[in-house]
Amino acid sequence: MRKYHVAFIGCGYVSSFYALTISNHPNIQLAGVFDINRDRAEKFIENFPTKIYSSYQDILLDKSIDIVVNLTDIPNHYEVSKNALKQGKHVYSEKPIAETIDQAHDLIVTSKQYNVQLSVAPCNLLSASSQAVANILKSKSLIGPTRLVYANIDDGPIYKMDYQNWISKTGVPWPYKEEFQMGCVREHAEYYIGLLCSFFGSAAEVCSMTYRLIDSNLYHGKNGPDFSVSCIRFENGTLARLNCCSMIPGDRSISIFCEKAVIRMQDCWDYNSDVWIQKYTFSNPREGKNQHLSLTTPKKIPLSEELNFHSPYLDSHQMDFSRGISEIAQSIAKGKNSLLNAQNALHILEVIEAIENAKEGMHKTVISSKFHRMQPYTPITRVVECII
Repeated sequence: MRKYHVAFIGCGYVSSFYALTISNHPNIQLAGVFDINRDRAEKFIENFPTKIYSSYQDILLDKSIDIVVNLTDIPNHYEVSKNALKQGKHVYSEKPIAETIDQAHDLIVTSKQYNVQLSVAPCNLLSASSQAVANILKSKSLIGPTRLVYANIDDGPIYKMDYQNWISKTGVPWPYKEEFQMGCVREHAEYYIGLLCSFFGSAAEVCSMTYRLIDSNLYHGKNGPDFSVSCIRFENGTLARLNCCSMIPGDRSISIFCEKAVIRMQDCWDYNSDVWIQKYTFSNPREGKNQHLSLTTPKKIPLSEELNFHSPYLDSHQMDFSRGISEIAQSIAKGKNSLLNAQNALHILEVIEAIENAKEGMHKTVISSKFHRMQPYTPITRVVECII
């Protein structure tokens, strides 16, 4: 098996997760890093010994480097990826592919022009759990057509947490200002949009609402939304409701409602997440009338041993970040297009832009009538005593 040499451009917070998981994949090897902040690169190699390049251009000129991993901040994704592609390097980029659709189109044209591949995170659709769901969805005789999906990417009430003191294994602080500025949709929606598209095909239509519910002063300046709810209709007719939020208790589950069964995955950020299936059954089979449908006891679906992931770190997620790098290396070796290819990444970005374009106040119908709230029956003192 050929081992592809990989270089990281950017040694920020997320780079540790890539470095911690790269040893899971014998077809790739970390050969060097660069960061505009030399101290950050020095701290990185203290934990993950490798070469430090003097500039990212030196990486691009090094003929021994096969794949450039673009871990820069989002505003630099386009420039770094394009320069790498023009030097004949294959690129694996952190999400999103670029800031704009036009930039994404240009990167696709450039990759074709220089006959190299551009692949884009996230790679959670390659997890054992996601692949288990994908296989169940192929069993139409078992589950019937898919009707509806409820997907949640709720990351917990971050504003209540000690996020200013979160640091990576290499001592890099969590970039909370950038995270809040981008907002929950651009930071996290891709995890489910890509997964849903891999299940149901291209998204055809988007209807959404986005809000910022927490005062910006708590988030250190002007920021993106901290809540979004979207309805996405896919080309096969499936309708998905996607919640994305950073202010309520964490929930990264997905429920897929089919004609004959319900499929559930507990956490899209856990590559070995439990997957369950329940079939519809009549709740009162002894009676010939007034029967109601209910669900059978959940049956746990076995996950692929080949895709099993043993996490080398403890965090709120258990993801094999380097699996995407390994996948593009496999695609290069086989002369095939990466599953995480740039065209798919562009489609995901277009869906994200459609969600974000539903700014507060747009597509709003003002209700003129009033609802008169009633008083609770239970005396408030009794309720308070119960809670305390």
